Amino acid sequence: MTFLNLGALFGLAAVSIPIIIHLLNRMQVREVHWAAMRFLLESVQKNQRRLQIEDMILLILRCLLIALLILALSRPTWQTGPHSTGSHQVTAVLILDDSYSMGLTNGIQTSFQRAQSAAEQILQTFPTGSSAALFFAANNVQPAIALPTLDFNLLRKTIRQAKLTDRSTDLGEALQLAIATLEKQSSGSKEIYVITDGQANGWGSLDQLQKQLSDAQKQIILHVVLVGGESQSNLGVTGLRLEGGLTPVGQPLRCAVEVTNESESEARDVRVSLIVDDQPAVDETIIDHIAPGTARSVALFAKFRTDGYHSITARIPPDRLPADDQRTIAVRAINQVKVLLVQGSTPPSPSEADDFFIRNALVPVAASEVSQYYIKTTTINATQLPSTALDDYDAVFLLDVDSFDPSEIPVLSGYVRQGGGLVVFPGPDCRTEFYNQEMGRDGFLPATLGAMKGNATDHTKFFSLQTKDYDHPIVTLWNDPASGTLAPAHFYAYYPLTPQPWKAPAPNATDAPSGQPRVIAHFVQNDDPFAVEHTWGAGRLILFASSATLAWNDLPTCQAYVPLIQRVLGSLVERQAEGLNIQVGQKFSYIVSNDLIDKDVSVTVPGQTDPPRVVGQVTLNNALPTVEFDDTDLSGPYHLSVAGSPPTPILFAAQSDPNESNLTPLSADQLKTLGTVADIIKWSPEGQTDSLAPKLASARLGVELWWPLLITALIIATVETFLAQRFSQSK
Repeated sequence: MTFLNLGALFGLAAVSIPIIIHLLNRMQVREVHWAAMRFLLESVQKNQRRLQIEDMILLILRCLLIALLILALSRPTWQTGPHSTGSHQVTAVLILDDSYSMGLTNGIQTSFQRAQSAAEQILQTFPTGSSAALFFAANNVQPAIALPTLDFNLLRKTIRQAKLTDRSTDLGEALQLAIATLEKQSSGSKEIYVITDGQANGWGSLDQLQKQLSDAQKQIILHVVLVGGESQSNLGVTGLRLEGGLTPVGQPLRCAVEVTNESESEARDVRVSLIVDDQPAVDETIIDHIAPGTARSVALFAKFRTDGYHSITARIPPDRLPADDQRTIAVRAINQVKVLLVQGSTPPSPSEADDFFIRNALVPVAASEVSQYYIKTTTINATQLPSTALDDYDAVFLLDVDSFDPSEIPVLSGYVRQGGGLVVFPGPDCRTEFYNQEMGRDGFLPATLGAMKGNATDHTKFFSLQTKDYDHPIVTLWNDPASGTLAPAHFYAYYPLTPQPWKAPAPNATDAPSGQPRVIAHFVQNDDPFAVEHTWGAGRLILFASSATLAWNDLPTCQAYVPLIQRVLGSLVERQAEGLNIQVGQKFSYIVSNDLIDKDVSVTVPGQTDPPRVVGQVTLNNALPTVEFDDTDLSGPYHLSVAGSPPTPILFAAQSDPNESNLTPLSADQLKTLGTVADIIKWSPEGQTDSLAPKLASARLGVELWWPLLITALIIATVETFLAQRFSQSK
């Protein structure tokens, strides 16, 4: 039991007033001996006990009436559980969810605007002397006011100026930081207010969160204010990618667009448009229907007229959640791709050359059109490798090269590390010990080569490639039966590939050139890898298990061979521009030319109309000139410019998490679980502007008892009046 107006309890002294009056009245009684009254004495003595009882009843009722009125004025409260406290000061942390699902609008306000209103009302409920910190939280935490402050004007100003981000929701980190912040405070009642839309995706594992909050529950009160509505229908662009990787100028580029229906009803006749560089749509289609909770993909085509950086945007008609109605990727269009083919030996005839099939797959046009084709190939022997400038080429293919001077391995490694692409096709002349011991040193190759399997001369026995369930981008094209198949390819001999062991780099590692090896496809018979790739610095390296000629397989004669080699090259070239597309909130890091070191970098963010602002300089990162930018809370295209004459433009794009499009709120069971460690308040400002304050006061202070005390006092006053009148009647 606590009292909000403790000073009023001094008024309980007034209970003595009826008692004093009663005693004074008794003292005023004088005994007068009158013989004539002798006969009345016997009658009075008979009624004396009844009169004393009646006086005592009235005295008790009057004292109780005064006591109840004084108690009602002191505003007593009853603490109903561990979430109530009688403290007159509050030390709080307000966590405001600024993820993009909070951009959902009801046509009047967004959830984020309602959250801002709720946050200001929460501040109004704090008693004098309270303090509060303010965090903005999505899948990261931004402590706008890191430590509790008494300056509520600053808090209100910061809340009103807050901007919504395009990040996804994950409130766990914000809660951990809020708990740690309050544990360092020593005064006042400690409270955390999480103001969010209640999206289920934002709470992660509730069981784990429940345990974490249970440990702090004895000292810290958690309030969850839900400002969202019930489950909402939503349609979002959840995927956009280029198919094939190569982006030549003037060539049609196939883009895969994924649209997801996060609703309980079917979506019909959804128009999908493709836009290049904010120009009118270059292609569009209509998806006839999308079942509830499913996604549909469509292919649209774009074309670039000039080389350099471009943006491609997929868009659907707007709905109540604008943030996922479009998705943008950045692309670097190229006029030309230069490929160096290194063969192991001089062939007796051109058709027997190690580069014959690769060269024709890379340039699959008539001889009269070769000079106009955007892919240019150059063939050399392995002996010419030391005298060749690798930086002049976008990709290098090693074709059945038995070995070469080991001093060239660091050159190859540095070439790939700075963004080049390397493909290795072993063959009959390949020396596996050279590749495993020399090229595989320090993890440069993504896999080691084992002893040859199969018999190249016996074509009655062969190995086949998997025909479905591809998950690597190079081969996902063949998940669609309409695109053909890799099934006809027969492999008579190959080297078993064992991916290199890989350990994830430390979060703050500055030199982690090797990415995790990925198997491109498997052989059906024994699940051995057909090819393995990994990233190496800014480049990519791919190792195949069999030859690039007909020596060990008939893959070059299959229809799928040309698109396979084209996609392999696209994967290498795409790696050079892979960093142009990041997740919202991720740091952008991009390698540029050496002559830009120490040059100023300015940026224009999505939706910005102000002039570009300088955000840093080109610096050396792992000995490579690098542009970095980490303020990427918005989705869409970012335009960078490196100072110079003329300035060097760079375009990159940030994509939001597609899971954030799922607006499903916490279920009844999840709310019940969360309710064991938090006070959950569902709130909407429409028509009940002041409704939040009493709810929070009740949660903080318990149940106020003044009104039942006042009602009881009125009842007692009525009873006392009735009894006083009755007792005063003549008997």
